[in-house]
This record gives sequence, structure tokens and C-alpha cells, in this order.
Amino acid sequence: MARTEFVLPWGVCDLVGVSLFKSRIRQRLDLGQKKTNRLPRRIDILNRIPDASTGRSVTIAGLKRQLEEFVEPEQVDLDIASLIASRFVVRRTANTFKSSMVGCH
Repeated sequence: MARTEFVLPWGVCDLVGVSLFKSRIRQRLDLGQKKTNRLPRRIDILNRIPDASTGRSVTIAGLKRQLEEFVEPEQVDLDIASLIASRFVVRRTANTFKSSMVGCH
């Protein structure tokens, strides 16, 4: 699958390509990830969150510092809440998060 003119926080990407793997699709469905993640900003945030296999996590404050140049802090809160609701991200503690996917970034 390919999409042209994909807008990212740092500019417009001329072409984005995606390969679909049945095993990854099955893994996403098993995790309850049935919604797509279409907003480039949320994709960027998800890429900044360590995946489950690393044993690491990130704080909301850390994400806000990383994104402060182009995303308002309130928007980061909304995006994290959406990623949690869609099961792409899980809370480790009250203030830390990790990606629920393993090795998919």
C-alpha cells in the first residue's frame, strides 16, 4: 500500500509505503488494536515510546519536552489518551507509558 503527500509534523512526505504482514496483523488483533492510527502526530508520539520488549518506558513529561517545539502539551495528553484507548500504549505507572507492540517501530 502506498500513499502520496503524507503530512508529518516536520513537513510533507512525498510517498509513504507500507508492507502488511499477516503475523503483525494477527498480533494487533490479539492485542485489541482494531482502530487505525492515522494522525502523523500520533504516529510520531508512538515511535518515541519504547516497545514492550525493551522493558523501558517514557514519562508524559519527557514526551512533552521532546515535542514542545511543535505540539502543545495539552495535545500530547489527548494523543496519549487516544493511544491508550486504542490499545497501542499501556500505562506502566501513573506517569509512565510503553508501547504494547513488540518490535514494531
